[in-house]
Amino acid sequence: MPNVQSDDPWNLLLQFICALFGAGLGAYIASRYTKKGEIDAMSASIDKVVEQAKATASAVEQIRTELSGGLWERQMRWRMKERIYVQLLESVDVVAVAYASALHRARTGVYATPEELIDIPTDSTRRLRSAMVRARIFTNPRVIEAWERAAEGDREFFGRNRPIADRLKANLDSYSRLLEELSELAKEDLAL
Repeated sequence: MPNVQSDDPWNLLLQFICALFGAGLGAYIASRYTKKGEIDAMSASIDKVVEQAKATASAVEQIRTELSGGLWERQMRWRMKERIYVQLLESVDVVAVAYASALHRARTGVYATPEELIDIPTDSTRRLRSAMVRARIFTNPRVIEAWERAAEGDREFFGRNRPIADRLKANLDSYSRLLEELSELAKEDLAL
């Protein structure tokens, strides 16, 4: 190796250039790794924010589903109750009209036998009994109590040995009261 003096200007220039290059390279590498660290930290932070946003969105969607599902269920129950009450009211009205018709025939003598008069309301009560099956599940329990009071009148209708016109009038009154009571219960239960 040749002997290089440190006082040589070319040597000093070369050392200066090497030192400058080394410092520049060191600064570049340091800044690169510093930037990479910052970018990695920001990336991790962004990933964490994205995960939190996903969790929040999922929670919001779950709550929205539960709320809308509950609302849908309440609406479906309300509609079912509405249909049942309408069917009950229509059926009770048909029974009351049948009793009124039978009572009119009994009072005017336009019938063949008492059995014929009994068959008129009996046929119309079948639809009412069918509606009461669903009412037992979906409606206010007082509906069942009201119906049982009216049904008690039916038992008296068939069990008493009194004039047919009196029996028909008692049942007509009983079903008229039931119609009024069901109307009030429907308004209350459906919040009308």
